[in-house]
Amino acid sequence: MNTQLAEQEQVDPMDHALALTIAAFDAVSAASNANIDQSNAQADELERLINENSFLALQVKNLTTRLDDVIGQNEQLLEARKNDEKKEAYFNKTAELVRTNAEQIQREAEQARTKLEEALFTVARYKELGSPKQIRDKNKNYQATIASNQKAETARKVETKEYRHEIKTLKGNCAKLTREALERDFQKAYSKDGDNLIIYPRLCETINNGKIEKQVPIWFATDAGIGALYMLNEDGEPARSPTPKTGIKPKPETMKVMKTMLLKFQRNGDVVHAEDIQMLEAM
Repeated sequence: MNTQLAEQEQVDPMDHALALTIAAFDAVSAASNANIDQSNAQADELERLINENSFLALQVKNLTTRLDDVIGQNEQLLEARKNDEKKEAYFNKTAELVRTNAEQIQREAEQARTKLEEALFTVARYKELGSPKQIRDKNKNYQATIASNQKAETARKVETKEYRHEIKTLKGNCAKLTREALERDFQKAYSKDGDNLIIYPRLCETINNGKIEKQVPIWFATDAGIGALYMLNEDGEPARSPTPKTGIKPKPETMKVMKTMLLKFQRNGDVVHAEDIQMLEAM
């Protein structure tokens, strides 16, 4: 009887192996489910990053296009400025040469006058120097020389004045081109059917999934003057920034700056000039 009881208490090896196999399968299944959940989470994160990267790529493309335009305009202005500087250097050199020649002619004229005065003085005191006809011929030659020198000096002065006027005109044109380039830099980025979009190049805060994050927004406004900043929401769609329940109110100093600039725009016929932007930046 004791032998039979011992045999009943022994565990069947097949049952034991089966139990171990089931336990191992359950562990593998649990690990596989965890990997699947992790893969799904990573796939969702990857999709979000792809969408965000696409938006950033579009921003970079727009900014690159605009930057290329500005660089091209600046290169043209720099090239024009270099040409103007070359012309200015040439005109300055020519003007200096004209001034030097004029001074030399003036010195020669003074010397000629001195010689003429000396000759007249000598004739008055020493009639032996020659006959009246000879004296008159010498005097006529001196007078012709003086007149010629004075004429040349007057021509040099006129030429110098013309060069200076042309240099002043070139400097004015260069300043005008620089101002126009600055004004073109502040044009609208998109305008169609009454909708206007302007890139607002400053990081602003928004709340997505309960978290505060910063984005570069786009300012949307209608031709009626109604608008707001738009940023991507948690679904990756453009959405306007939420307005606080208490509303928004600019600081007194900000209101003062806005009034000053708006009155200036009104006086200018609602045209924004480069100096207006420079004035606003200096406030």
